[in-house]
Formats: sequence, C-alpha cells, structure tokens
Amino acid sequence: MRRLWVALWLMSVGCGRGEVPGPEREATAQPQRPSTPVVPSSRPLPVIFSGCAVPGPGPACGLGSEERRLTLWVDEPSPDAIGVSIDGEPVARPGVSVEQGLRWTLSIPEGAARLEVRRRDLDDTVFSLALWTVAQAEIDDADALGREAKRASDAGRLEVLQEIVERARGRRHWSVAARWAHSLTWHLIRERDLSRGRRWLEEAGAMLPYEDATHLYYRGLLAETRGDLGEALVAYRRALHQARALGAGLKPVLMLAVLGRTAVLLARAGDRAGTLETLEHALPLAGSEEIDDAIRASFLDSAAWALLVLGSSSGRPRALLDQARELLGDEPRGRDAWFTVRLNLAYDALEHGDTIAARRWLETLEGRRLIRTNELWYRLLLARLERLEGTPESAGRRLRAMIADADRLRDHSLRWAARVEHARALEQLERRPEALAEYAEADLVLEQQLPLLGMGDRERFVVGRDAVARRRVELLLDQGEPEAALCVARLARTRALRSLDQRVRRDADPTTRRALDEYLGTRLRLDEAYDGTFMIASIARANRRRRELEREREANEQRFEAIMRGPGGGRSAPPDCDALSRPVAGTVDLHYVELERGWIGFAADGEGKVVLRALSDPSEALESGDSDRLGAILLDPFEETVTAASRVRVMATGPLFGVAFHALPSGGEGRRLQDERVVVYGLDLPRARESGDGTGPALVLEPPSNLPRAHEEAELGASGLRRRGATVLWLDDDASAVDGGPLSVRLLAELPRASWLHYVGHARSDGLGGWDSELVLAADGTAALGVADVLALPRVPPVVVLSGCQTGVVDPRSRSGGMSLAHAFLLAGAEIVVATTEEVRDDEAIALMRDLYGVLDGLDAHALSRAVAEAQRRARAVVRDEREREPAWRSIRAWVP
Repeated sequence: MRRLWVALWLMSVGCGRGEVPGPEREATAQPQRPSTPVVPSSRPLPVIFSGCAVPGPGPACGLGSEERRLTLWVDEPSPDAIGVSIDGEPVARPGVSVEQGLRWTLSIPEGAARLEVRRRDLDDTVFSLALWTVAQAEIDDADALGREAKRASDAGRLEVLQEIVERARGRRHWSVAARWAHSLTWHLIRERDLSRGRRWLEEAGAMLPYEDATHLYYRGLLAETRGDLGEALVAYRRALHQARALGAGLKPVLMLAVLGRTAVLLARAGDRAGTLETLEHALPLAGSEEIDDAIRASFLDSAAWALLVLGSSSGRPRALLDQARELLGDEPRGRDAWFTVRLNLAYDALEHGDTIAARRWLETLEGRRLIRTNELWYRLLLARLERLEGTPESAGRRLRAMIADADRLRDHSLRWAARVEHARALEQLERRPEALAEYAEADLVLEQQLPLLGMGDRERFVVGRDAVARRRVELLLDQGEPEAALCVARLARTRALRSLDQRVRRDADPTTRRALDEYLGTRLRLDEAYDGTFMIASIARANRRRRELEREREANEQRFEAIMRGPGGGRSAPPDCDALSRPVAGTVDLHYVELERGWIGFAADGEGKVVLRALSDPSEALESGDSDRLGAILLDPFEETVTAASRVRVMATGPLFGVAFHALPSGGEGRRLQDERVVVYGLDLPRARESGDGTGPALVLEPPSNLPRAHEEAELGASGLRRRGATVLWLDDDASAVDGGPLSVRLLAELPRASWLHYVGHARSDGLGGWDSELVLAADGTAALGVADVLALPRVPPVVVLSGCQTGVVDPRSRSGGMSLAHAFLLAGAEIVVATTEEVRDDEAIALMRDLYGVLDGLDAHALSRAVAEAQRRARAVVRDEREREPAWRSIRAWVP
C-alpha cells in the first residue's frame, strides 16, 4: 500500500562516506586478520559493533587515524560476567545496560591489533575482533568508488553499478561493495526482479562482519515484497534491536521506514501492545528536522493505517490522518499518499458509523484519476457506505460487479474483500444462508491464496480476516449447527501455520523458489502496469493496453499453477472438516474460541458427542495468573465430559496458549486436571505430512554446551531407550567418531530416517513469536537447527523430546499459538513433541527426564505422553512452594498435531 514512502526512504541508502578495505594488501605494516575465530565452550554470545571505517568479514575492523571510537554491544545483561580487553589490556570501565545487554564506547589506541570479549566465569574468549589503522590513500580510493557508485545508482544504471561493486570487492573495499550491493537489491526489488534482488542481498551479506541493521532492513523488504510477513517482521525487529543496542546503525529516514513497516506488520498480526510501542518510538522521530514533509505525511498515513488495522476506536487514526492531509496540501501533485489519506479517512469514518464524514471524504475523490488499487478501494468503500446508509441492494449490485472483475483479473485479495462485504450486505437483507455461503467462499480464497496475500498494496483488502471467520462461526451457532461452527473455527485457527508450512517447503527447493520469485515479480509488475493504464488519456488506448496486460496476467497465473503442481510446489488441497482429527474412545478434545460476543468452548468425545458452552471472560484471571479462577472458567463447564476421559487434548487459541491446562484445578478437593488423566496440547493440524517410518535408530543429540549435566541427561535418555529395545545413535561434536562431517550435516542426514530424537542443549529465540527459534549445535552459535530447517525436511522422527529452554514457546498474541521448534516438528510430521514453554533449570530438567525415562513403557507417541504425565505428577509432588517461581512440571508439555 505504501509504495511512495518506501521508495523515498530507500533513496537515502548509499549516501554518506565511502569505506575502505582490510589490511591484507599491506601485510608488512599492518596486522593480519585472524584466519579462524576462537571457539568457546560457553553458550553463544552475540556481539555487534559499529564505528569502523572498514567493517569486514572475519570479523575485522579498520579505523581511521583520527576517528577511533568503537561502539561494542554484547548480549549479556550481567556486568560481572563479561570482560573486554584490547591487546590483552582489560577495559576498566564497565558496560552500560542497553537492550538487555551491555554497551561499551571505546577509544581504540593507535596500533591496536585485537579486541576480545571474554566470559569471566569460564575464562573463555567468546569474541575476537581484528583491528588495524586504515591508510588515508585507501580511504580516498574508497570514497572515489562510492561517489562513482552513487552517480550510477541515481541514474539507474544497474550494469555500471554492478561493475563498480565488483571492482570494490576486488580491491577489498568490503563495506563500499556491500553498501552498493544493497542499492542494487533495492533497485531490483523496485523493478520486481526478486531473484536477482535476493542474489545481491546475499552478496552484500557475505561482505559484512554480521547482518547489520541496514542489511536486515533489506532482508525484511524482500521478504515483505514476497509476502513472507513473518520473516519480514523478524528482520525489521532485529534491525531495530541492533540500532537501539548500538545507538547507531540506521539513518533517521531509514529508521523511520523500519519502524513504520514494523508497526503495520505487528498490527496485521494482532499485536496491539507491540504496535503501540513501536509507534511511540516512531512518532517523535517523524517530527524531527531530518524528516521532510512528504516522508512525514506518508509515515503518518501508514501509522494511522496500523491503528485502523487494530480496530482502534480512540480517534487517534483520524488525528494522524488529518496531520498528513495538512502536510500534503490541497492537490496531489503526483503523490499517492494524497489519495490514500482520504481513502483512509473515509475508512475510519465508516468504522465508526459516521456515514456523513465518509461520504464527504469520498466525494473529494470524485472525478479524480485513481490508480487501479485506489480505484478498487474507492469502489469497496462506496459499497460499504451504501450498505450503512440503508441501501444494501445497491451495495450488493456494486459488489457483484467487483467480484466479477476480481474473478476476471484473478485478483484474489479483491475477490476476498468483495465477497466479505457482499456477505454483510446479504446479512442486512436477512438472507443468512446466502451470506454464509459467501463467507465460506471468502474463506476458501484465503485457504488457496493466503501465502501470497501479503504483497504490497493488497494489504488493505485482507484486513479483518480473523473477524470474518468469527462471524461465520456465530452465524452457524445461531442456526443451531455447533459441529459446523467448530469445524470453521478449527480450520481458521491453524490457517497461518499451514500456510507457513507450504511456503517454507516451497522455498526449500531452490528451483521452485526461483520460479516463485519470478512469478511474484511478474505479478507485481503487471499490477503496476495495469495501475498505469488509468493515467492514459485515450480511453481506447487504455482499454487496449489493459486487455494485453490481462492476457499476460493469465499466462503468469498458469505458470504459477504449474509451479505448484511441480515436485517442489508443496501445494495441497484446502482441508475440509473430514481432514480434521477426531477423538478416539476414552479421549476428550477441548476447543476454545473467542468471538465478538464472548468466549465459547467445545468438548468433543470419542462417541461423536459435542458439548457447547458459553464461557466467562478469562482476561482478568489470565492477567492475575489466578489458576483457581481459570479452572472454573475453562474446565468446570465440561466437568462431566472430562471426568469420563482418560486423555484430554487441549486446543487453545490466542492468550489461552499460555495456560498450563494440566496444572489447573479440576474436580475439587485440590485435584488437578492431570491427576487422573493424560493431558496433551494440540495444534489441530490436518494430517498432511508423513513422519519417519519408526524403524530407524533413536537419535540422542548432545551438542557442545556449558550445561553441567547435559552429558548425564544424554546418558539417561540413551539408557532408557536401549532398555525399551531401541538402537541408539549418539550425535555430538566428535566428528572423528562418525565419518559424516560437521554435526549439523550429520543431523540433517539422520533425522529423516530416525524413530526418536532426544535433544539436550541450548535453544534460542529473540522473542519474536518463535519464528526464529533454533536448537544450538555449536558452542560459538555458528551452527543451529532452525524452524525453517525442520519444515524443509522430507520426514522427521515420529517422537521428539526437546530438552532445552523454551523449545515449545507460545505466542499468546497469535490465534494459532505462533511458531516454535515443537510446532515446526509437528508441522513436519512428528506425532508428539515434548518441549518447554519457559526456562527450566538444569537440575529440574534432568529430574524430569529421569522420571520420564524411568516410567517409559514403549517407544510410541502414546507411551511418551503417559510418561510425561507421570513425570509431571512426580515433579509436582516434590515442589515445596509453587508461588516461588514457575516450577518445571508446569512448563513441560506434550504437544501433538
């Protein structure tokens, strides 16, 4: 939606001082960079830095003879844990606490050769940075190359710019080459050549000491352009984190761009608190002198849109839009924001039922020449206005025409939006069966196209998709169809996870990923060319050009369908109710759904009986952590059904994912839900992927770490598995023990044929909803098994135990619980994953595993779920006071599909 401000802000990249190469060419006078970093035995400790005239791979840092100030940030909050030294001389001043880490601002003396960061508790070097002084001649040479690159970039001469980047790389001017490789990335994304844009982004990354904030911004931009909104959000938020940690790293204009995109994506993810916090940081920056009026207006328009996506009713969106409107003046003068501000003012008015104000704003656009996207948004808002003014028949006619246009143009986002608005008009006409059918068609569009709906301008048309599913559930309940309502709620809850699974599998195949990039780039180019036809003065010429573009669009869509049918396409038919799992005898599934009218719950048993209950609002109990109250709200309404079950599968949603249901009171007399039954947590996934055949070895994975009892736990797991007849393959960092290369390579080779996986070690995530969660495979953090790696595997073990902190972390802001390592293994085909939602102490973890393997009576998923339940009961029996902190038995869960 915001092409203008993104393009304007990106023009600032590449401005600034040129930078120069490393010291290899002057080896006689300057120190050599280290050939291999020191590998510590402690946990991974990210370190970032800024202030170098020449940052480069290694990592290495060249400083000018005059400016020798270096900023260093270490991901460690305790000042007593970390020591910094320059050429062996300790830095006396302690680090300042910033962004949950420590920041040092250091003056580097002339002739310094190495900076080291050490862990004081283990006396280990965790980071080593080569230092040298850069000759002025090299600075001048790099500056000259930078000026030449800027002229080529400003002129759009990409072949010349590419040649300059290669020259800079050949002279080892790493940061000059990386900067202008980023510029190439931007130009290619703007031209919708996504494959080449990705290539130059990767080239730039290879020339940097680490993914800095600017690189992360471009990574986010590419991901967002392709519709990978989760990846884009992770990249943007990491960029912001780095900029705050170092107090530098992004120019003000680019910083505002990152904040604006982050706010919109957080709003689309339903993260109200995160959106508001991001805007609180961004709005003061938008008012600063470094930001010109056009960029400020575009940002205010986007900030208001983020609040509108959230459904804000405070009047704040209108205030921001009014500021933007005043900045933009009375005439558009070629600025797209002039139109979108007025469309958004009309949208805001309609959201508040103010039809007079909405009509006034829409009338300001009458007779104006609108690009196609704005014209479609204008038509949609007119239809909504007619419906609210009491003429749903007129709105229906307009919307049916829009649906026909969307079908003809294969515009899936418009098809979804028009069908939803048409369904609302049908409701107003009291034609509820037809409205339900239209809502169902809209949901089918989402099922088919959700991975591609996040692209650029189309974001306006898919706002409120969760609300549509909730409304469909309400209508089905009103018609007395609770089973159908439950099916709709279940499919909607896991749609995002299933979409991610398909997309990651497609991207794991390089050929398919390139083809998909080409399809997406072509689609975006054709959309923009179609928009341009509305600026053609001759109606005949405009219509002729549109017909040509429609034929090209049809051919591109056919190529896309061929990609999806190919071996790496990963497309599966949209699931229906029959694809959803059903409880077996003795089992009860508990489903929870939040509607506009309040919370409801379903209990389904093995005999096909479905019990529906209206529930009290759990918000206050969730906020206070009142387990007694939560048990009364969430379990007591189903006491009769639950009492008869030996196994309960909990299907939570949103904030309820954070509830330890197995620990809730149930049945009175101090009993908990888990006391007399096995409790597992389900993602409610239709079974689409196969796990391993269960005949391969059981893997015990013990990468190097500083966990004092990790080896003891690994031995415990291996012994327990052998007692049950499993063949155990032990994977650690001893490459000489197995002829298979590094641990990460051996693991990826063994996982598809394994019958069991037990991991003991560190897991990490930067708290962005679990999308970046990883199992650490190397002590220096250079190797890990991430969510994308798991999803890309052809098969995974059917049984998985992940004994690391927060391996099953949940995101209460997401209706599907967000992503985690546990969820990734389930999406990839695992039948059960044991994981933790919180940090667990080493002694508690090994006690739980000792009990688990001590009572394990089989090697299948059901045997493991029984063992987890018994281990939880035994751990609870020895906890003296649960109020002191979150005990481990509450944090460990058995996850199932």
